Amino acid sequence: QWRGRGRGQPFRRWNRRDQPTLEASVRIESSWNLLDEFELSQLHKLHMTPPSATDLKWCGHVYRYNDSFERVSSRNPVKLNRFPKTVFSNTTSMDDPVIQQYANEMAGSGKVVLATDELIAHLMACPRSVLPWDLYFTVFD
Repeated sequence: QWRGRGRGQPFRRWNRRDQPTLEASVRIESSWNLLDEFELSQLHKLHMTPPSATDLKWCGHVYRYNDSFERVSSRNPVKLNRFPKTVFSNTTSMDDPVIQQYANEMAGSGKVVLATDELIAHLMACPRSVLPWDLYFTVFD
């Protein structure tokens, strides 16, 4: 007997054939030299001790975490409240004035990588990503 997924809908597999194939956003040219290649499974096996780091500057405000969100389910819903005074700015690392200030101060001191918290959070969540995504790096002299 064919078992569905409730209300007469058949069970859909994660590897359906009717899903559209996504095109690559970067075309690999034959003139490029391959420096290194690795699989995602190799990244999961990496273990390293994080280097010591210091916060350069704290900007903004972080609201208190509500522990009731840990127990959210369809039977135990939690209402989400808006913060009317909160402004979300979607700036890139290039447009962030604080990062621009530090980039100017650190110019000529070697190789420095600066990133926003949004980009770091994106990198931390990348193993759970289903759709492909790209990072664009800009090198300044």
